[in-house]
Amino acid sequence: MNARGLQLLAIAGACNALVPHLRAAARSSPLGAFKSNFPPVDGPETDNPAAAKTESDAATDASRAALEASFAVEAAPVADPTAGAELLEALTGKTKGADLGPLIDACEESYDRRSFAEAKIQGPWRLKYQLDGKKAQRSQKALAPDKTGHPADSDFITDDKGRKVFRNVARLSKKRVAVVADVAYEVSEGIPNRLLSDIVAASIQIQVGKRFGIPTLRIPLPLKGLGWLDVTYLDDKLRVTRGNRGGLFVHVRPELDK
Repeated sequence: MNARGLQLLAIAGACNALVPHLRAAARSSPLGAFKSNFPPVDGPETDNPAAAKTESDAATDASRAALEASFAVEAAPVADPTAGAELLEALTGKTKGADLGPLIDACEESYDRRSFAEAKIQGPWRLKYQLDGKKAQRSQKALAPDKTGHPADSDFITDDKGRKVFRNVARLSKKRVAVVADVAYEVSEGIPNRLLSDIVAASIQIQVGKRFGIPTLRIPLPLKGLGWLDVTYLDDKLRVTRGNRGGLFVHVRPELDK
């Protein structure tokens, strides 16, 4: 074998040696470790498929099989194309102020959670309805639009560090003051409509003199927390989500909020 062949073999060996360390690094991040609680239904990666399974492994396999079976036997919801349109009309149109509960229920009942597509949730959204659960954080309650009197937005983007995040912006004044929180997320492999989330940055941002070129003042906030968000309805104009603390949130595309 020539020198170039030996060099390529050495590179391949080095790459192979790195794989376990890269996997360990992924699991060591807060979101990576949290994600391990929601394994894919077809089983985790393994370096030794033939290894004997422990009782714990067997129990895990059984739970995965049950989850997979539930997806297989669950009847697809009967699609109701009017459900989303009626809820959107109640939030932004002529029937604004109608009882939202039955309309939200109709949307969720018509949505097949297995149909969730991450690409469809990308971009900006405006919060139009929020119902906090009993375990909701005080900051979440305090920053709700009905408490601040100003809009709250959410934008699914890739940040400057290459992370997939949804950036929540709760305004405390018309233009100058807002609380901004970046929440990194990954789609669960075991539950297809679940976004596993981790607050990675939060601050109060104050516009002190934009017209004079003065940069935005950012005051860091100690907001942290792992959780999840289940997408229970999604179309091009409307999304309904439920959080791990029992909250219910309905967003529309901001251009529809007139």
